Amino acid sequence: MLSKEEADHTMAWEGWQARSAELLSLREQLAELKALPPVGYVISCNGNKTLGWINDAPEGTLLFAAAKPADMQGDS
Repeated sequence: MLSKEEADHTMAWEGWQARSAELLSLREQLAELKALPPVGYVISCNGNKTLGWINDAPEGTLLFAAAKPADMQGDS
């Protein structure tokens, strides 16, 4: 039977391993997303209030989709 200290250590180690695995997975996903080509770029920000956050983006900023749309999944 494990002592309280051993159990705490084991749980902490397992938690660390799970976080490490999640971090590695997220890094792999980010690398795949960065490999996708941009879907467009900012032409002009003057007076465009449709997407308020884009007003702060400099002209020429590349825009990326978070992932391929479902209807494009088979295209590669």
